[in-house]
Amino acid sequence: MIADHTTVIDGQTLYYRTAGDSPHPHVMLLNGWGARLAGWLGSDRVIAELARYFYVVSPELPGFMRSPPPKRPWTLEDHGQLLHHLLESLRLNPPILIGQSFGGAFTATYARLFPRTIRCLVLVDALLVGETNLYHWVIRKIPSLARVVNSPCVPLSITRLAWSLYVGVPRAMLTAENVHEYLVMPRLQTSPDLPIDERGLRAPLFLVWGHRDWWVTPLARARKLHADMPTARLIVVRGGHTILYRKPACVIAAIRQGLRELLPMPPGSSSPTAGPTLPNARVV
Repeated sequence: MIADHTTVIDGQTLYYRTAGDSPHPHVMLLNGWGARLAGWLGSDRVIAELARYFYVVSPELPGFMRSPPPKRPWTLEDHGQLLHHLLESLRLNPPILIGQSFGGAFTATYARLFPRTIRCLVLVDALLVGETNLYHWVIRKIPSLARVVNSPCVPLSITRLAWSLYVGVPRAMLTAENVHEYLVMPRLQTSPDLPIDERGLRAPLFLVWGHRDWWVTPLARARKLHADMPTARLIVVRGGHTILYRKPACVIAAIRQGLRELLPMPPGSSSPTAGPTLPNARVV
């Protein structure tokens, strides 16, 4: 069962979800841009599948889903500090961090800032350093589009729909009074690419990529990072950029396949990695 919680950290209201049994290894899941609670790109199926093997904490970062946006545009480092304070308040064991797409930027930032507090970093079709493509060119135009969507000339129903699709916030939570607060969100998405530095990353690194991810976060970037970081492990799964939400069991099986090889299990804990090898995942 997935449980919903709220907390206040440094004055910022934060929703988060938990599932699974605490004796299992702890996982923190950071969703990608546009993920939502349920349905298409819904995080509920991902959390439920992870909870079969892990104790899962999945924060809804400021401005995403139900958590209100910050009062100013936050940096990736701001989010890393927030995650650190959340982990401290929940007293979690050093977790396995899983980040999909832009969620990978948040988890990688945390791993860079607090490298000794995690067991493993898992990036699923995450944003990576590399040459820009058409997708990133479009993304950099979103701040201008957001101002148009929030214009008084646009019906509130259209504005609510746009923000709901963009950051996964339930439409019922959007009002004429608070919808303008979300204008800070596009500035975060246009911040610099994901900051991974092998010298500052002490935890094992897994890269899980869809073999058809060619537009948003191309597989070629993951291959380059894998080549630059010999200790990393790359697992290629059949699917595209949103494979984590479309086929969560497939991706989580691939993650468990990689964890089976690199992570020793603490005494007395049940292994999340038991089970057959996934036939359609290729470990590089």
